[in-house]
Amino acid sequence: MIPTTENSLPGLKNFSENFQTYRMICNLQSKSTQQPGCCTNVSSKHPRVADWLQIIKPTAYKVHKKMNYNNKRFSPVANTENGETSAQTIFEYKQNGNILTSQYSGGEIVKGHLIGLVDDQGNIEMRYHQVNKKGGLMTGICFSKPEILENGKIRLHETWEWTSGDLSKGKSVLEEL
Repeated sequence: MIPTTENSLPGLKNFSENFQTYRMICNLQSKSTQQPGCCTNVSSKHPRVADWLQIIKPTAYKVHKKMNYNNKRFSPVANTENGETSAQTIFEYKQNGNILTSQYSGGEIVKGHLIGLVDDQGNIEMRYHQVNKKGGLMTGICFSKPEILENGKIRLHETWEWTSGDLSKGKSVLEEL
């Protein structure tokens, strides 16, 4: 429901709420019929709403919609030498809410799994484990930051660290297939 009291608009807690409310207001302005559950006294002519729209509207265009990795496939295009993934490694992502999981294999990796959390900007904090062709069980942590390419695909810039073996750190880049 859209907030309508005089003090409720400035009291919104975060941008996600603001953007969602902005979209709801825009939907109300563009529809001539009343929707169930929507309030009817919110319009851009209301002074508080008009002021608020001038503040929030420019900001809304700077933020991409919430990232969803569900059913996306990725492959590395770059990795530091101490990493085990290669262009032959395929990651198959699944996302439910902010929980991300993946199975992956290929190249030097026989089988791997990861689990992570996706924040509002699409960044991923994850933990992974994998079995390599040498029979070694390797584990690590990874932080991924998304970039949207001109073709609409996602590129992930990753900083990772082994939590087994030599405990070294590295960087990799994955691109959506």
